Amino acid sequence: MTDTVPPGLRLTCPACGVPVTPGYVKCPKCHAKLPPPPRIKRSTAAPGGTVVEANQPPWLLLGAGVVLAGSVIGYLMLRDDTPPKKTAPVPAAVRPTTAVPPVVAPDDPDPPSLTPDPEVERAEAQAAALATFRRELQLERLFATVTVEDDRLEIRSSSCPDPAMRAKVEAHAAALRVGGLTLVRCRLEHSEIVFEHAL
Repeated sequence: MTDTVPPGLRLTCPACGVPVTPGYVKCPKCHAKLPPPPRIKRSTAAPGGTVVEANQPPWLLLGAGVVLAGSVIGYLMLRDDTPPKKTAPVPAAVRPTTAVPPVVAPDDPDPPSLTPDPEVERAEAQAAALATFRRELQLERLFATVTVEDDRLEIRSSSCPDPAMRAKVEAHAAALRVGGLTLVRCRLEHSEIVFEHAL
């Protein structure tokens, strides 16, 4: 914004009263020093725009100050100033206070070889042979209850008189013998023994 002298303004010499056009420093008649002409403030906005006075009304500044103060107060009220809660430190894992004795290697440089337990091997072979035998009976529709009593294989089924039952027993005899079974007995549901022979 710049200060300008309004066009058409005429000043009067305070000494002699002669009208003087603005721009003179001294009166052209009496040469007395002239006071500076009054100036008005003008906007630098482009023509046709809105003119905004440099001196804003005080209520506008007051309103802006109230809005700014409200924003600051609202921020301070919503801010969480509580310090974070301190948690108790987690104790380190409790270590045993007793010393563990060191492992001493045996004096024998050649430890005995680990040989499998024959009882375990026999039980595993028996379980495998029985599972295969039961599956074969189901495939042939020779439905039966197969159990082991000591070293004897007990078969309870209404299919015991069927020649296919004997054939299946004979086909699996070798595997059942490896499992430690020595005798097979096939009986009907009402306990009548149909056949019994050694494996």
